Amino acid sequence: MRSRLPISRSRCLLTGYTDLLKQESLSAQTRKIAEVRVATLKLRGQAKAEFIAAKEEQRLAADRQKALLGGARGDSAADQRKGK
Repeated sequence: MRSRLPISRSRCLLTGYTDLLKQESLSAQTRKIAEVRVATLKLRGQAKAEFIAAKEEQRLAADRQKALLGGARGDSAADQRKGK
């Protein structure tokens, strides 16, 4: 099931579940649920960070490609003006 909660709220939930796990009075079932949720929230945070990094890499690659294509076009235009 997909969570409808924004990832930005995950940090608050992660802190809450981590604090909850510090309580020794939790039943085994509640502890297991909290552990799974902590693991899930950590994975979502990691996935978000990796996604952001990948998007930044894509943007940088696109910028480099534009610069290379712009430089190649600029050279050919200069060559055309010079009659080459």
